[in-house]
Order: sequence, then structure tokens, then C-alpha cells
Amino acid sequence: MSGQQWFLIACFIVFAVAARLRINRAFPRPGSDSLAAKRGEIPPAVFYSLTGAMMPWKKETASLHPVSYALGIGYHAGIFLSFIWLALLLFDLRLPGAVASVSAVLLALASVCGLALLVKRAVTPAMRYFSNPDDYFSNIIVTGFVALTAAALRRESAVPALFVYAGILFLYIPVGKLRHAIYFALARVYLGLFYGRRGVWPRKDKETWLT
Repeated sequence: MSGQQWFLIACFIVFAVAARLRINRAFPRPGSDSLAAKRGEIPPAVFYSLTGAMMPWKKETASLHPVSYALGIGYHAGIFLSFIWLALLLFDLRLPGAVASVSAVLLALASVCGLALLVKRAVTPAMRYFSNPDDYFSNIIVTGFVALTAAALRRESAVPALFVYAGILFLYIPVGKLRHAIYFALARVYLGLFYGRRGVWPRKDKETWLT
């Protein structure tokens, strides 16, 4: 392995340790278990929390901003795809050239989505008022990661730079706004546990509640 690959691996280990510490702090403390009687099934509620409950018509204001929601979906899908390609490139796992080419186009579009969201934050007075430097920097560093991954799929010479860039990104995730990447799945699972136990999720028909 090259020095850039070892750097990325070392940074990922630091990230994993930091993420584990944050997750440990987020877990409910002993003695904080719910005393309410179980009224529903937990697995379907967890599944719903990660799928149906994330739809725009189920979220508070997402349905009012369909363009922003679509940009966010495209952006985060590109981020997820970038991490998949990062792992493939790190371990030199080859896929057909056509797959890489299509992925490069999709990642370029995801980068545009990220830039559009950055511009919206900067030009919308209400969003600009509540934003801090970390909000802007988090978008910039992640958008750069997606764009650099797209470039690495087109030019092999960009791969070492991607490894270094991704390593720095991993170091930043636990200390900045990007730490929501650590908490997201944990929070959604917890919501599924909470509302599933109480029989609230998935939503039941009125007739079911009356029986």
C-alpha cells in the first residue's frame, strides 16, 4: 500500500474510535429504560423510521420545500456512493469502466446539488442568520470530497489526492457538524424502538386502535 492509503486507514481508525466514544455517550444510561407496557412490534417500527418516516410528506417542513428536499436526497446519495467508491479504490477492487463512468457523472451531479444547497444557505436571509462557519465549511469539504471522487474515477492520478482528502474528512467528522453522520442511524433506530414499543409506528388504521 502507498503512504496515502496508510494515511487514510489511520485516519479512519481515529474516526472509528471517536465515533464509538460519541455513540457510548449517546446511549441511554442504566435505569432509564421505559416502564411503559409494550404495545407494538419494534422491528417494523425501526424499518418504518428509516424509510417511510423519512418521506417528505412525513417530515415537518420538507413537503414545503420539494426542490431543497430533492437536492438533499441527490447530495446525500452522492456522498454515500463516494464512500463506496473510496473503499473500492482503497483496496483496488475493479469494476467495469462503464460503471465508473456512470458513477462519475452521478457524483458530478451530486456535487452540483451540494453547491446549490450552499448557495441557498448563503443567499437566503433566514438561513444565513442561523448559519455559522461550520455550516458552510461542512458543505464545502463534503462537496469537495464528492467532486474529487468523481475526478478520481476519470483520472487515476487523482486517486492519491482523494485518499489524503478523505483522511482529513474522517478526522473532521467527529468534531464538526458532520458528526450527525454518526448519530443519524442511531437516532432513527432509537425512534423506532421508542414508538414501536408504544405501538405508534407504523401507523395503524383507526379500526385497529378501537379494537
